[in-house]
Amino acid sequence: MGFTLRLLTEDLQLFENNQDTATSPVEMLYLEVVLESGEGLVWETEPISDDWEREILWL
Repeated sequence: MGFTLRLLTEDLQLFENNQDTATSPVEMLYLEVVLESGEGLVWETEPISDDWEREILWL
């Protein structure tokens, strides 16, 4: 099964290389992205945590 970290644009659109998945235990998952001033990202995980709420992280 594993654990997935996914990033979306602020309007919830997918983009190229927007996710990383661990199929075995790891210290961290990460993605490298370049944002312009005023752009935002939404992060989500699979499986989804019980107390998760969607947030937009703005640059």
